[in-house]
Amino acid sequence: MLRTVFLSLILFVSLSSTSLLRKSIVRRQNEPETCHAIEGFDCKCTYYRVTCTSDRDLPSSIKVLQDEQQKYQSVELVINGERAQTVHDYTFEPVKQLYKPAADNLEFRIKFEKFSELHLSSPSIFNKVFPDNLPSTVRKIMALEVYNPLVQPNDNAHLFANLNVDSLELYVLYPFRGTFQQLFNGADIKFLRLSGGDIRSDVSQPFTGNIGRLELAKQASQLSVQNFPAYPAHELIINAFYVTDFTSEHPPNYSNLGEVRIYSQERIPANAFRNYPNLHTLSITTDQEIDPHALDGLHNLEKLTIKDAKPSLELLNNLPNVKEFETNVDKLNEGEQCDLVGKLANGQVAVQAIPNGYTCTCVSAYLDTASGRYPCDAQNCEQSSCAAIRDNFDAATRTFKTPSPIKRLDGSDALRPREPKVYTAPFQVASQDQEKFRQGSPQHAQPSSDQESETAQESADKSQDGMPPAHPTVTAGTDQGQDGDEDDNFQKDQNPHHPDSASQTGETNQEEDGESEKGVTGGDNQHGGHGPHKEGDGTHREGDGTHREGDGTHKEGDGNEASKDGEGGQEHGSHSDSDQSADAAATADDTNTQPTKKGFSWLPIIIIVAAIVALLLIGLIILIIRKRRSGAGYNPTPTSEHAGGTTAKA
Repeated sequence: MLRTVFLSLILFVSLSSTSLLRKSIVRRQNEPETCHAIEGFDCKCTYYRVTCTSDRDLPSSIKVLQDEQQKYQSVELVINGERAQTVHDYTFEPVKQLYKPAADNLEFRIKFEKFSELHLSSPSIFNKVFPDNLPSTVRKIMALEVYNPLVQPNDNAHLFANLNVDSLELYVLYPFRGTFQQLFNGADIKFLRLSGGDIRSDVSQPFTGNIGRLELAKQASQLSVQNFPAYPAHELIINAFYVTDFTSEHPPNYSNLGEVRIYSQERIPANAFRNYPNLHTLSITTDQEIDPHALDGLHNLEKLTIKDAKPSLELLNNLPNVKEFETNVDKLNEGEQCDLVGKLANGQVAVQAIPNGYTCTCVSAYLDTASGRYPCDAQNCEQSSCAAIRDNFDAATRTFKTPSPIKRLDGSDALRPREPKVYTAPFQVASQDQEKFRQGSPQHAQPSSDQESETAQESADKSQDGMPPAHPTVTAGTDQGQDGDEDDNFQKDQNPHHPDSASQTGETNQEEDGESEKGVTGGDNQHGGHGPHKEGDGTHREGDGTHREGDGTHKEGDGNEASKDGEGGQEHGSHSDSDQSADAAATADDTNTQPTKKGFSWLPIIIIVAAIVALLLIGLIILIIRKRRSGAGYNPTPTSEHAGGTTAKA
């Protein structure tokens, strides 16, 4: 018996030690360690990402060291030297040597900080960073972030021409010199996110690019064509922060606008969205009241998200075509929660709860089951006071029944993420949208290309001489947050740059939602001292995150994003620039801090070995004691009975 117990203890300790060693190895794989991937750069590596920083002059072409080639899915470069930086035609082309051949997602992120000058004077300089002839199933994710509010980069008007990626995120404080049509002519991008400085649009220019989804994330007090121009993208998403005025003579209700995300600290008035009858997706984040008639006129709305504010079932009941409703379900009373679950059980509306802690209830478990997520283990659901919960709970298996599919207008199931559409031809801005844009734009908003270039050059020259640009375009602030993930309170958000993960960054519809719902960094998040703001769906993030699509690439998703104030105030812009400068410097300092390399910890192994030795000694002592006891109890001398018998016999 004791031997069995002893062997069981040894087996238990062995299994525990194996588990500890496995966790230690996984942890060490996820912790960045110093590596030598690019000559002249300080690099940190994990098993899937390499992050390299340099404050030196960029070479005409970087050199990737042999030992680190073909090992990573994600590459991040941080260029933060306080000097003039020039990116040549082939400066970053060798980056392609770092990517793992069999990876399904490849990510390239690059940040420029602290520069005195930045020359991106060649067209299409980022087109060469991914390996050639990749399978069509490999997703390519790219992000460009520029964090210097004091110096305007000298960029080429055709910087992203002919670029072919699945996802591109741009965060800059100054407008690019080229128009949208020039920058992305010939490009094929499934998801494009713009935040920070504006990009001008000239709808009269020819355009051959194919932009699937375009998200515009910025701080704007009003939804107007001046703040949100007409762009040649198949699907347009407006992500507006700190909206205070819901009346506009020239609303950006373009034919390709399908989704609007509003972050406001004001009460949402009646008929706030009456000018957007074609919207199919609307997200409102506010801690103020929403008028019961705020959504009147949205007859084509299919998905409604209400965050932070107390949900109102009256709003939902006034929108008979809504098939998806996402909100803070925990803010409803039990009766309202039951009514909402009843709509789901009856096949009327797909309901999703915004995560809020780890409380497990029968309602949250049922909603998770309906959405295809793994539900928590709720107790006593068969005794729930809500009939929809009781009727759909199987007490024998302690699981909920999966609701029947809820069909959207396009026939897809509203209980599952919408699959992104694939576009194969360029989008042309409709004539009525072109006219709408011209009427709502100031006369000076679209000078000739030559005049624009001259104006931009003068602005850059003044910036380099220590003078502010002629037309400040940003209000700065801190932020970060992709994606996604995650998340959902735009008053309590996280930090700057990086949509990570998403790596997260991604682009299945779900991932895109995760990423796109990350709050904009910089100006978008700066207002009244508030920190970064991010809206996420946890996806995942969608991200992604990070993700988030994106996979995550981590997002790490995150990225500081500053954005132009819709009002373009000179005084506010200067103040914001100062804040952004400090934030960018802090970010750079954090990036440059090189933590000491952690050595392998022998403590867990020593403890395990000591435990095994102790058990062996205990077992040995027990065996010796038993042997001595058995030896003491055995006596070869005959008993008195045997002795007497022998004597009698004799």
